Order: sequence, then structure tokens, then C-alpha cells
Amino acid sequence: MTDIAELEKKAWTGDYNAMEEVARAYRFGKGVEEDRAKAQEWHEKRFLILEYLAENGDIDAMDRVAHAYRFGKGVEESEEKAREWIAKFRSASEAQMAEIAREEAVKEKKEAEKRISLLKKRAEAGDAEAMLDLAVGYRHGRGIEIDLEKSRHWLKEWDRAVKKKKKGARG
Repeated sequence: MTDIAELEKKAWTGDYNAMEEVARAYRFGKGVEEDRAKAQEWHEKRFLILEYLAENGDIDAMDRVAHAYRFGKGVEESEEKAREWIAKFRSASEAQMAEIAREEAVKEKKEAEKRISLLKKRAEAGDAEAMLDLAVGYRHGRGIEIDLEKSRHWLKEWDRAVKKKKKGARG
């Protein structure tokens, strides 16, 4: 286990996880003499930092503040305030997940555009496989917007390329 002096040093830097460990150490007398008043002081310091972070949009801190209110850790127990913070936490989490989903969609779109660009270059250079992949992509909207006219165009180009290849193999 970490020495209590080291933990307190970390806790004084604002490390709320270290603050929790220090509070527990004093609460249960682990590595120090049991001192419930000191444990409560550390819980209060921790709560103050968490509340500040939560009020400034830190989602993890919102969850921890809700927990603190729910169980009276560093603050007077309040089921109502716990519910309020849980609602804030859920709302912020959903917003964060939506933002992550948007970012992923943008990333996927860019990757798809890059793949389509490479396929077009290969198809324009006579690569029959790329032509067929483009035809399928345009037909079914795989990585690209559905465009039946372009799908037919690349299918015809593929057909020509395959026939040309067969003719060359025979002749």
C-alpha cells in the first residue's frame, strides 16, 4: 500500500482519487490512526473539487457528485440533489456519445471518400475489379451515395473491360 504521506501529497495537488484514499485511510485506520473527523475533512475537500469540476462540465465528476449526495460523502446526504446530478450526468453522457457518434461518422465518411477516390483512379486506369466495386457501391450506397446512372456506367465499363480481357486471352 502507498504510504499515507505520499497519498496526502498527491491529494493536496487536487487528485480526488488520492483524496478518497486518504479519507478511507483515516476512516478505517489503515496506515494511520483512525480519525473520522480527518476522514470527513478529506471527503469535504474532495467533494468541493468534484463539484467544481462537475459544474464545469466534467462528466465523471457529475457521476461522483451524484454518488456523494446519495451517500453523504463530503456533503449532507440528499436524494433530491443526487437525482439532479444523475440527470445532468445522463444528459451530458448522451450529448458526449452523440458527439462521438458524429465524429465517427465524419471519420468514416472521409475514409469512404478516400476509398472511392482510389477505386475511381483504379477504374479509370482500366481495373475491372475496381469498376465492378464502383458499380456495386453506387447501386447499393456502400461508402457512396446511391446513383443508379453511375452504377450502370461502371457496370458497362466493367463489361467492356472483361470482354476486352477475354478477347485478348483468346487472340
